[in-house]
Amino acid sequence: GVAAVRVLVDVLGSLMSGMEQMLVGAFPVPVSLPCAPLLRLVTRLQRFSDASVLAAKRVPPSSSGFAELQASLPALHQSAWCLLATLAKVSGSAMLPLHATTARLLNEHLRRIWALGPGALAAVPAAVRSALYAATQAACEAKG
Repeated sequence: GVAAVRVLVDVLGSLMSGMEQMLVGAFPVPVSLPCAPLLRLVTRLQRFSDASVLAAKRVPPSSSGFAELQASLPALHQSAWCLLATLAKVSGSAMLPLHATTARLLNEHLRRIWALGPGALAAVPAAVRSALYAATQAACEAKG
């Protein structure tokens, strides 16, 4: 129900926040970044939407759990974009083999916003758009 969705969203948010903190934290020895798995996580979270939940037929659209999930999606998407921005900033050339994948993901979402035209302001929350733009800027400025 609703409580399970809230717990799941809180756990996912905490995990992404923790990963972001670990990316920017200092370590006494060089540590390799798991760029590919983190990029896959961001991609999966960005592809998770109302439509994908309904298509899987796991949650009836009239349930309170679905409403809670819909309310939580913008925060999850924003967290995923923030994680991608941080990854792009700290990874530098380590993310070079993944630039094409990153560019496709960003391009897909930027085109989706562009296609909505003026309706994008209402359809995509400002915090999500801002995080997407920050991730795009970080990816463009990434060394490599």
